Amino acid sequence: MERSKDRREYLMEKSLDGARALYDFFEGLRNDPNCSSEEFVSRLTDQYELTPNQQILFGNIALRASRARGIVKYFEDRFGLDEDNYFQDPHGVYECLTRKNSPKNISAVSGNIAIGFIRGRWGRQNYVGIANGVTTAWDDLLIHPLKETISRLDNGKTTACGDVTYSLPNMAYFERLAKKRLDAESDEKRLVRSMFGRGSTRLAEEMSVEVENHEFRHVIDRIIGVAHPFGEFVADLYGVDYSNEGLNENVFWGLERDSRKRKSSLSSTERIKGLIAEFEKTGLQSAGVDKLRRIVVSSERDFDNFLSAARGLIEVTRKLPKEDKKMFSYFVSTMGDHDNLHNFADRLKVLEGICSCNSE
Repeated sequence: MERSKDRREYLMEKSLDGARALYDFFEGLRNDPNCSSEEFVSRLTDQYELTPNQQILFGNIALRASRARGIVKYFEDRFGLDEDNYFQDPHGVYECLTRKNSPKNISAVSGNIAIGFIRGRWGRQNYVGIANGVTTAWDDLLIHPLKETISRLDNGKTTACGDVTYSLPNMAYFERLAKKRLDAESDEKRLVRSMFGRGSTRLAEEMSVEVENHEFRHVIDRIIGVAHPFGEFVADLYGVDYSNEGLNENVFWGLERDSRKRKSSLSSTERIKGLIAEFEKTGLQSAGVDKLRRIVVSSERDFDNFLSAARGLIEVTRKLPKEDKKMFSYFVSTMGDHDNLHNFADRLKVLEGICSCNSE
């Protein structure tokens, strides 16, 4: 007899339906620029039977995606594309977007809703890719109508269009990186790789695809427009290769980076503790110090809740079938209530239970 579902389980399953709709939507956009149409959105809405609230969120995201598509199309029309979707004038694209002189060795590729720059010289030693973004007081995917953004581009004014761009090193860089990785492996592991045709060239290609998918997913998060503390995990969850048997443990590297970033915010808490200790030596009472104490308690509780949510993400990711892992990245991006990480962790426990039942 089938176990009855409570309301929380129903809501989690509907959240997964919403994530599936977004996954299909953005995969469609990567392959076909016409997928930003209202007809495609309506079809996915019906297919996954989205709730009224989900339809509002999906509609807002689709609107932002259509504006991202409009921005990229502007550059396609202005600077031209070849048959492989590479811009004919990558220097013009770069300079129009950044208002800076273009590097000499650079190419640019259209991803319909994103623009990727491939750089011949890569100076970021700690990164193998970066979602560029810009710091401005506005959001061109939300505040300005598309025609106003295009007008600013035409007139050489600053925009936030860099939010739809990312940068990667060229293939020569990945080949050097792949060779270093292979050189560090045991002779036996290198032999197995060569037997299956997975030498340095193949490894470099795989690394390049994973990094590009990772950075592209960061751009998608900007298009979604919902802030959350798991950005690197989401990008890795979408970017890594699941074609082999078992779980690719690389998916959790991003979660470790998110954790380090979150933990770094506790450094200010330590300074506040020092100030409190110094004031306590005076023996005086102060409402300001009481407020600082509450800040310390809140910050430490927030980090504990973050770790609880992170553990939940690990457990759910392990239990999801591999064909659903990329889709799950959209669940995390749009789950909402990330400011209340305790609630988010509780919801993940419900989802973990659903995954356990589905695997039985």
